[in-house]
Amino acid sequence: MSGRRIVATALGLLVVLSLTAVVWAQISTNFDLSWRVVAGGGGERQSANYRVQDTLGQWVGDILSCGWREAQAGFWYGVVLAPPPQCKVSVPLTSKNSVPCFVEPGEVEPNNTYADATGPLCSGQDYSGYPDDTNDYFSLYLRTSGPVNITLTNHTGGDVQLVLYYQTPTTTCPNNQDPKYPTICARDFQAPFGIAFNATAAGWYYIRIYTGSHHNNTTPYTLRATYP
Repeated sequence: MSGRRIVATALGLLVVLSLTAVVWAQISTNFDLSWRVVAGGGGERQSANYRVQDTLGQWVGDILSCGWREAQAGFWYGVVLAPPPQCKVSVPLTSKNSVPCFVEPGEVEPNNTYADATGPLCSGQDYSGYPDDTNDYFSLYLRTSGPVNITLTNHTGGDVQLVLYYQTPTTTCPNNQDPKYPTICARDFQAPFGIAFNATAAGWYYIRIYTGSHHNNTTPYTLRATYP
């Protein structure tokens, strides 16, 4: 065997051993990430409402934006995707243990039903809205059970109700405060409006601000929720 061939063979073995080491490094007691890298590949599939881009052997990602909201993720950086037709939620993730929440300080209309709720709200942050229509909905996401405290101040509308639901307005709420209304976790009818609720279940909760009269778009109210 020639010297050149010996060198080439040795280099090939080193490459194989290094790749094997990488594979071993991705295996633990609970995980196995022994991926095989294939250069290139992938493609795009789409239907009327969805589009999926995938790849083999390439990092994937992009900038997704809607209005003044933008999320940067992944690795196919620089590829431009068509933005979604509409969006309601801003979800900046700072770590794997962080709770996604809506960081802008005001409501996003229309939020007249729970399906269009502004949120999920950040715990302990003030949000503003206007009593210019009958219903304003906001959402919370609890990663665990615990105390939920909600305050509504400077509301200038009439016949106001502050209501808290679990999952949907028609879902029975665990540990609700009034057995006559099992789908309502808690509510308050009198200013200053406040709810103190012991949530025994994690998941989605929805705040409803009902304004029965004296609608206006001149004086904003302030909503704050604190939760686990």
